[in-house]
Amino acid sequence: MNAINTTTEERIKEVARRVFFTEGKLNATTQEIADAAGVNRTLINYYFRSRDALFEIVFNESMSQFGQSIESIISQEIPIKDRIEHLVEFLLKEMRNNPYREIFFITQINQKNNQDFKIKDGPESNNWKIFLDELQAEMDSGQIQSMNPINYVLNIYSMCIFPVLIKPVFTKIFRINPEEYQTLLDNRKTNIMNSISRTIK
Repeated sequence: MNAINTTTEERIKEVARRVFFTEGKLNATTQEIADAAGVNRTLINYYFRSRDALFEIVFNESMSQFGQSIESIISQEIPIKDRIEHLVEFLLKEMRNNPYREIFFITQINQKNNQDFKIKDGPESNNWKIFLDELQAEMDSGQIQSMNPINYVLNIYSMCIFPVLIKPVFTKIFRINPEEYQTLLDNRKTNIMNSISRTIK
């Protein structure tokens, strides 16, 4: 494939990522993606065969990159508190840039009834096992509250991701505008770190 074709294909995927994950257009058609990318609809079919095939490629690539980024954070050779802080920063940034990606993830699994749904995994590693063992050691020493280490990670993900997913509801419940809500989200890092770093002493 020549450079021009590669550039066009990558542009289509980048626009599709924006339409799906940033703008939240779950049911965007091939024509809508083509219009956003400034290309002919037949060109999308040429490269990707169909809208669903394009979505699967974009989704799998995005999740693979996401997983690899997470592993690079938790495997850093720095104190675990610093790694947790970097993880929180990364998740908050990802949710701000891709607020609808997790919704797509859940929707896609449900549509397939949990069958034949695969995400391309990153390189095999023991990074998560090592990280969970380190969390357990911190708990054993009384530095953080004792619980299943996986629950600790779930808490981090929940505190970073749920506020973004619930934004349309909470802005109405509390009668605040999107800008005010974003200010709350911008302060999430401090709130999260204070919560998950609390000792049991």
